[in-house]
Amino acid sequence: MLIFSNHPNRPYRGIFIFESLMLLAKLLMIAFVHYLSHSSALVLCMTLIFMGELLSKLLIYRLAIKKLLALPPLIFTLLLLDVLFLSGYLYFIGGATNALISLLLLPIAISAILLNQQQTWLIAATALICYTLLMTFNLPLTFDTANGHQHGMTQDSHYWAMWGTFFISTLVLTTFVLSMAQAIKERDSNIANYREEQLRSEQVVALGTMAASAAHELATPLSTMQLISDDFECIDNSDERAAQMALMQQQLTRCHDILAQLRHNTTQLKDNKHISVNAKLFFNEVIDTWSVVRPDISYDVDINQLNQQHIKTHATLASAIMNLLNNAADASLEQQKNQIEISFTLCQQQTMIEMSIRHYGNKVNIELQNQLGNIAVSNKKNGMGIGVFLANASIEKLHGQVTLSNLDYGVLTRVYLPVIENS
Repeated sequence: MLIFSNHPNRPYRGIFIFESLMLLAKLLMIAFVHYLSHSSALVLCMTLIFMGELLSKLLIYRLAIKKLLALPPLIFTLLLLDVLFLSGYLYFIGGATNALISLLLLPIAISAILLNQQQTWLIAATALICYTLLMTFNLPLTFDTANGHQHGMTQDSHYWAMWGTFFISTLVLTTFVLSMAQAIKERDSNIANYREEQLRSEQVVALGTMAASAAHELATPLSTMQLISDDFECIDNSDERAAQMALMQQQLTRCHDILAQLRHNTTQLKDNKHISVNAKLFFNEVIDTWSVVRPDISYDVDINQLNQQHIKTHATLASAIMNLLNNAADASLEQQKNQIEISFTLCQQQTMIEMSIRHYGNKVNIELQNQLGNIAVSNKKNGMGIGVFLANASIEKLHGQVTLSNLDYGVLTRVYLPVIENS
């Protein structure tokens, strides 16, 4: 039985099952009291309480099914009613002297699992107050004996009440614990599948970025060779023709190198290998490659603090940083600014490299700032947030971190990557 699940009605079904078990337990309690006491007045009072509880919970559950009551308020209200109505039953059957008083712990246990701290403490305080009042205010439970005399709760009946409490508690808690365990397994499975999909999406984005960069890099030598080809037939001087041939050969070699680098990056992406690189050389290469892709953006970069520090990298890190640079560039362009600022510093006693990217676009609201990078949300008008999400995932794989903070004018994105010893 799966109480907790991704299905939209499963959470409501779970609390419904719990409440059904509690109502069944109270029906058994009323039947038990009727069997032992034969007091029609007592049974009538408890039955009226039961009918009031049943009607009120059906009304609340109906509101929840119609989406007029959210799940957390629903659970809180039902558990609070459980405490109050159970106290009402116990008032007529001995109050705190009845072993069934331990059932007040069940709403507290369920609230600790499903609700926040404030709601749990409120339910716990209500249960404690009810317990305290029942110590003073209660009607003693008496049983009819064979000779017609009435006696208070005997030791045997107390033991049976304790057994009933233990049975009900075991049934309810076991049902919920097993259901939660199954839900956790489902969640872990979904997370694993999601990570695999995320990795594939990340690799596609990285491959696309690398292909776009290679295409832009190939544009220059191809254009040069096109010019040489157009003018080659008009050249009569043999030395000049040889020089043009040498230049064409140089450009062909450049094309070959670009394609070889693309194949190398693709292999590294497929193998998902982490390698150690010089941080300064790596960031310079990434920024140079990005600047070819985004010639519409001017940028200031300060990388002088980096020297011989090394970082771990993989094929997707470069595309992750390019995504962040592109986001900053797009944000600045939205405000008719074509400039961003990039700087590098050593922090945390030179164990981390901090890359700062400052743009001059709109600020990020607090709610979006807390979610950005964890789920696919965006601060752009037509953005999907996938770029920052994948960038954050790539950097976290290397034990790094991405943070956003608002400035007086614009937003500062910080990328932290750990420095490693070059072996």
